[in-house]
Amino acid sequence: MEMTHGNEKRSGAKNADDRKRTIQPNRRQFLAATSVAMGTAIAPSAVSAEKEKDGEFIIRKRNHDNPITKEEIMNIQRTVKNRYMEDRDLDRGIVNNIPEFDDETNIVSYLYYITEQGNARSWIGAAPRNESDANANANVIDRHRGAEEYLDRLQRSANDVTIESCEGGVCVDEDWHRLVDQSVVENGDCPFGKYTSELKLWEHEDISSKQFGAHVTLSTYPGINQCSDDDWDFVNYRAWDTIDWSDNSVGDGDQTHAEHSPSGERSGSWSTSASLSYNAASISWDYDQPDVSFKSTSTTEKADWEWEWNSGGSASQVFNVGSRNYYDISPKCDEQLLHHEASFQWRDGISSGIRGHDDYLRWDNEGCQPGMP
Repeated sequence: MEMTHGNEKRSGAKNADDRKRTIQPNRRQFLAATSVAMGTAIAPSAVSAEKEKDGEFIIRKRNHDNPITKEEIMNIQRTVKNRYMEDRDLDRGIVNNIPEFDDETNIVSYLYYITEQGNARSWIGAAPRNESDANANANVIDRHRGAEEYLDRLQRSANDVTIESCEGGVCVDEDWHRLVDQSVVENGDCPFGKYTSELKLWEHEDISSKQFGAHVTLSTYPGINQCSDDDWDFVNYRAWDTIDWSDNSVGDGDQTHAEHSPSGERSGSWSTSASLSYNAASISWDYDQPDVSFKSTSTTEKADWEWEWNSGGSASQVFNVGSRNYYDISPKCDEQLLHHEASFQWRDGISSGIRGHDDYLRWDNEGCQPGMP
């Protein structure tokens, strides 16, 4: 099964299900969640600082019998970029995300979208295939719905004229330029739960500084509140996140991880302000945690965060983290910028389940084709 969206059939497309879609202008307020919740809930957030008029995208939906491959993802990225370049000039590179999952997990929905400003946005819906047929089908449908809702968010945000410096709770000074906007991965299954990971990347306006900032929003939805099987009561147990800047192909790979936030260790409920800063230009957000044990460590190569619930765990939870890095030389065509890892573990009184993924961000300058790590 494969479904796509778009009213105009484009001749010459490699697949009959590929469609070109031009996003029509509107003035509705941009409604966006920090991440998309299980099902259909979408909460409001601040709008983008840039005015959007058009966009190019392809959305693809499959099932476990015919999952989406990494090769297809690269082809989709290439096709959308070529369409974008037909009547627009691109004065800087696009950064693309190539995700990886374990052998028991399939990609069943994928949306790739380039805004009028040349920012790449993607949605990757993944579902494990080693569960009952009923759960497998429900998880696939849920990932399809997530891709549709994300596309709807992008369409409704097109040409919004409200000017804000904050989006999704992340406030960004104008000296930081967005490269990847809301590269969202959704993964998980009943009876354990599901999570979303939303990765954003910026480059500082002073290109010679070679400064990059990354922010991740992690959201977990435990099975106890999301799954209909009364025989299981899976709650949040542990979560991990890593931004590894050393796993890159920029020149000789030399870089320096400069800072991360939040940092240190803390047990119990805690709220604080977090930020990354270079030359007085900051990326900032609020950090909140429930009754968990939090630990963060870093080296000159990467930043790691870890959470373990002390109590409770039945409620959905959002964690926001970030990291800044600089390279010895400027990234060039088709070079990998960083490796991001996210994983969650849920448990009940008897067993536990872990789900996770890897992101590989690559710089796709004009004339380049998306590559794989």
